[in-house]
Amino acid sequence: RLFDPDTIYINKYFHYILYLSVAAAGLAIIEYLSSTHFQTLTGFADFYYYVYNFQPTGSYGLSWTFETDTGIMRFAGFFANPLEFAAATLLSLSILAALSTTDTNHLKLNNFSILVLTASLISIFLAFSRAAFLNYFFLIYVYAVLTRRKYILQIFYTCIISMVLYFIYLLNNEDIRDFVYATINFTNSSSAGHLLEWIEGINSMIAQPMGLGLGTSGRVAGSFDGNTGGENQFIIIGVQSGIIAMFIYLAIYILLIRTCWKWFPILRGRERQVCLALLLMKIGFIIPLMTSELESSSYISYITWFFSGFFISIITRQSKTAENTII
Repeated sequence: RLFDPDTIYINKYFHYILYLSVAAAGLAIIEYLSSTHFQTLTGFADFYYYVYNFQPTGSYGLSWTFETDTGIMRFAGFFANPLEFAAATLLSLSILAALSTTDTNHLKLNNFSILVLTASLISIFLAFSRAAFLNYFFLIYVYAVLTRRKYILQIFYTCIISMVLYFIYLLNNEDIRDFVYATINFTNSSSAGHLLEWIEGINSMIAQPMGLGLGTSGRVAGSFDGNTGGENQFIIIGVQSGIIAMFIYLAIYILLIRTCWKWFPILRGRERQVCLALLLMKIGFIIPLMTSELESSSYISYITWFFSGFFISIITRQSKTAENTII
């Protein structure tokens, strides 16, 4: 009974995560207004040097992750870096959607829900992660399709049009224009770095399909200047553990999305909330997983896999109940 769904008060933990997201957004606002990274005050650079053997880099003495190629500051709140901050924002948005959706697919927002939604929007802009930014709005679109909320789709399309127009206006800013152009044609260091790491990782998997061993790709390998491939969670697993392990991980990921989608119309109450939250999380992390080592974040990894196991426990119990009823 250690993992019995009846013994876990999931709404309490959902709200803890939302409180955390609001606090992180508040800190990010202070960072933005003061033009100061919180990590410069916490010994972040020393931690990365002594633990991961990474020398401080970038214009702010942290790492290049905390800025764009054109020098625009990216903030992380109290998370390890802007990428983790952006992923945590997607996680909190998924949970907010689950908590605010009734069994009849009606969206009910109270003052706290609006606060969290506003905080998530501020966070995704201040984190300045292109992958998470795209998935943020794709996640809203998937939610609207899943719950058949036509008015949300109408608002979504209106917002997309407004954002495109605003984006065109922002292109008058030379820094942003150069950033977008360099992203599209893969000439900036970040985009080019992703591409080169992917190619190196794929070549490694072709040469060594059974893998090079744990610690040969990703953050640990980078600490010893022996990194092969990277910038993609799936490729990192493939380089370390082999193609079979990569496909198993990918299959688990896809099957979780498929199973959540199948069970969502069936479940009710908190089981339905867990199902919807997990479904949106998994969809929301697709692009970030392809552009970063997302599983290296203890917070993101623990939360998502905890809810994955919790969801499997729920549907297992539901299936057994259905079988006993038939018998």
